[in-house]
Parts: sequence; C-alpha cells; structure tokens
Amino acid sequence: MPSPFLKCEVNMSYKKNFLITIFLALFTILFIIKIDAIFKKHTNILVENNEIKVYEKQKIIVSHNFDSMEIQSYAIGDINNDNNDEVILVLKNKGDKFGCQIIILNANDLNEIYKSNYENINPWKVDIGDADGDGIKDICIGAYTTTRFYKGFDKRPYIYNFINNDLYPKWLGSRLSRPFEDYAFFDVDNDGADEIVAIEKLKDCRKILNSYKWKGFGLEGFAESDYFDDIKEINKKDNKLFVKVLVNNKWQTKRIIYKDGKLK
Repeated sequence: MPSPFLKCEVNMSYKKNFLITIFLALFTILFIIKIDAIFKKHTNILVENNEIKVYEKQKIIVSHNFDSMEIQSYAIGDINNDNNDEVILVLKNKGDKFGCQIIILNANDLNEIYKSNYENINPWKVDIGDADGDGIKDICIGAYTTTRFYKGFDKRPYIYNFINNDLYPKWLGSRLSRPFEDYAFFDVDNDGADEIVAIEKLKDCRKILNSYKWKGFGLEGFAESDYFDDIKEINKKDNKLFVKVLVNNKWQTKRIIYKDGKLK
C-alpha cells in the first residue's frame, strides 16, 4: 500500500514544477515584450531635405515625402511615454527662412499623429529634453516672434508637453538673459534634468555659452562658459555636447562639460 506521505510529496512536487513552468512562461513573454519595445524605440531614421525614411539593415521600409515643403528642423524621442519614439518636424515652405508647421509622426511607420500651423511664431528649431527631471519629455520650439512685453522680433524658447496627441504650452518665455542664436536641451551636470544650453551674443559681438535650469515655473541661469570670438553648431552626439568655437581665427570643435561651476 503506497504511503500517504509519498503521495503528498508527489503532489507537492507537481505543484512546484507547475508553478515554475508558469513563472518561466510569464518571464519569457515579458522579456519578448521588452525586447520588442526596445527594438521599436531605436528605429533607424534618415532625414534629408523634404523626406524622412525608416530603414532596417540598410533597407528602406517606409518613407514620407513632404513635396513642396522642406524640413527645417527635427527631433526624435518618446514624448508621450508609450515606449515608442516620435519624430517632431518643423516644416517650412521652400525658400523661406522660418518654419510654418509642426508635424509629429510615429517613428515606426511614419503615421501622422499631430499637425498644426505655427506660422505666427516662425519656428526655426525643435529639440527634446526633460527640463524638470520628472521623466516626461518636454519639447522646446525655437520661435522668432514678438511678445506682449518685448515688441521686437527675436529668438525665444517655447516649451511644450505632448498630451493626448496635442501640444500644450508649458512655458512661453519672453527671452533668455541675452539674445541667442542656437540652443540644445542637454543635462550638463548629470542631475537627471536637461538644461537649455544656448549660444548667446554679447554687446561686443563675442559669444558665450549659457545654460538654464527649470525652476518652478520658468528658467533660471545656471552656468556660463568663457567668451569666444564666435560659437556655432551646437550639437548632441553619443550623449555628449559639442560646439564649434573660433579662437585666434581658427575654428575648432569643442566638447562642452560642466566643471567647477562653469561650462568648459
């Protein structure tokens, strides 16, 4: 006659193996979902002139042409926390200096999820960053326009959030400390929040890099660089920030870091 203890041990072993099988199956499913999300998040994008292309292994899988318009500026990132990247584009009419439309596409299939006319603010650049470190991407649109308190046309940084497939103003700043030519969202001090780093013009025609942190409901000056004869082409590459500076009549590419309270 079989021992009741042996029968109990067999049942316990069966239940244990069953639970392990279920756990492994769930882990595998979650792993596949995660890998799929990572794959979608790092879709290869090529943008040139008036066309945007998505490709895999050097093969174009989908493209979108804007016909009579040109791409003035673009940025790629997950702006709505859905684990998929979006492409934000500033479009302009051929021959124009500033943009007139903002379009947002799904980065995987280039389906349009947002489109609106912004010719009233003359957009000229777009960049993505997390200004307040809350884990939600902010969109900074460089505008060339007037404001209520500053009647002259000038470049201004406008910050938006993308919520329910629409752009909502987060901060429509009148200006930075000085007139500026270009900017980038970048976390210069590695605190988890992106600063706006701008190329600003001085009264004596020299230029300086200045950075701004999000403080409550606006931007506050954070750190500056030394003066240069000229600065241009502020770019992000491989999670590093670069500019071209003119020193002694020679252009040189310089990586920007934050050290001892300054941009160097």
